[in-house]
Amino acid sequence: MPDVKLRKLVTGIEEIFHEGGPVAPTPRRRGWCLAVIHNPFAGKYVENIQPFMDDLKPLGMEMAAKLIAALGGNRGLIDGYGKGIIVGGAGELEHAALWHAPGGYSMREHLPDSLAIVPSTKKVGGPGTRLDVPVTHKMASYVRSHFDSVEVGIDDSPRADEMLLALAMTVGPRIHSRSGGLEVSDIKLKDGQKRQKPIFARSWWWSMKCILNRARLLRRPRAAPPPLLSSPTPLPAGLWLTSRS
Repeated sequence: MPDVKLRKLVTGIEEIFHEGGPVAPTPRRRGWCLAVIHNPFAGKYVENIQPFMDDLKPLGMEMAAKLIAALGGNRGLIDGYGKGIIVGGAGELEHAALWHAPGGYSMREHLPDSLAIVPSTKKVGGPGTRLDVPVTHKMASYVRSHFDSVEVGIDDSPRADEMLLALAMTVGPRIHSRSGGLEVSDIKLKDGQKRQKPIFARSWWWSMKCILNRARLLRRPRAAPPPLLSSPTPLPAGLWLTSRS
C-alpha cells in the first residue's frame, strides 16, 4: 500500500470552568488531535483498501501520544474518548471506515482500563467542514455524565484528495452533570458496557444451564394420554324416563 503522506498536524485543548452555574473546583478539559493526509484512493475505485489500515496505525499512535501530552501527560486522568474522520470530495465514505481500527486502538493502547468501544463519526466534505466527534467514558459506554462531543475542523482541510483524521479525549465529567444514570463509581462489570448483569445473564454458564435443562425435559418420558371416546355412552332407558318424571 502507499505510504501515509502527512500534510499537517493540529492539536487543541479546551478548559471549561462553568456552564452558567457554580465555578468547578477543577475545570473540565477536552482535547483533540487532527491529522491531514493524502487520500491514496481519491478519484478512483479501489477494491482492496483494507491494508491501508495497517499503514495508519503508526500515525494513530503518534496522534494519541501527542494528545495525552497536551492534556497534561497523566494517562490515568483521561476518562473519555472518541474518533472521527472527514474525507475530501474526491474520496468516498468507505475510505473513512479505514480509520475505525487504527484510530480506536491507538487510544486504547495508550490509556489504561479503556474497555468501552470508541465512538466514531465520519462524513465526506470539503475545506472548512466541521465534525462533531462523539465522546463516551472509556470504561463503560453507559456512563451518562460523560456523554459529550468535540467539534473539530480546519479551514483549509480536507482538500479533495485528502483525509482529515481526528482523535478526541476528555478529562472529567461534563461541568454541572446532574442528569442521573450510571455513575463512574457504580461500574462493576468490566465489559465496557453496563454495571450489572441483565435479568437473563449472557454468561456462558447460564447459557449451558438453559441448554441442559431443555435437554432433560426432552428426555423425560411422557405419560400416555387417556383414550378418546368414539361416541357418548347412552343412558339406560329407565334412567332417562326417571329423569323426565
